[in-house]
Amino acid sequence: MSEGGRGTAREPSLAGEGAGAQTSKGVETVREMYRLFAERDDGGLRRLFDPGVEWVQMEGFPGGGRYVGADAIFGGAFAGLREDWEGWRAIVERYLDAGESVVALGFYEGTHRGTGRPMRAEFAHLVELGDGRIVRFVQYTDTFKQAEAAGLIREGRA
Repeated sequence: MSEGGRGTAREPSLAGEGAGAQTSKGVETVREMYRLFAERDDGGLRRLFDPGVEWVQMEGFPGGGRYVGADAIFGGAFAGLREDWEGWRAIVERYLDAGESVVALGFYEGTHRGTGRPMRAEFAHLVELGDGRIVRFVQYTDTFKQAEAAGLIREGRA
């Protein structure tokens, strides 16, 4: 849509939906990121990340905070997930192509090793791309679900 003749904003489109659906290069890059994460292919992820990649995980989420660069991401954002959770997965149900950005919608699931409690929480991830690489990741999720499974909050109570 345009406003006052200042150009047009690209409407997000669903990518990867249905048989024969066309997907953009950006969606393919983001899809590859989730595949590499699931396979714990840190080398592959490093190749996908821009050297100055910024990774923002919500406060209250395991490893929550802002990280810049692959070393910081692996040491801060990913380390706790891999150590504290069994079967941790990020399942993407839908990709929204927004040009230089992709929105991934899905859910996390896993079982906390310390409590044995399973967890499932919906998420939205905004992934920004530049020159075919991931330059920024921003997470939106229900951090209460993770805290509850980790035993940091009594079940069903804030």
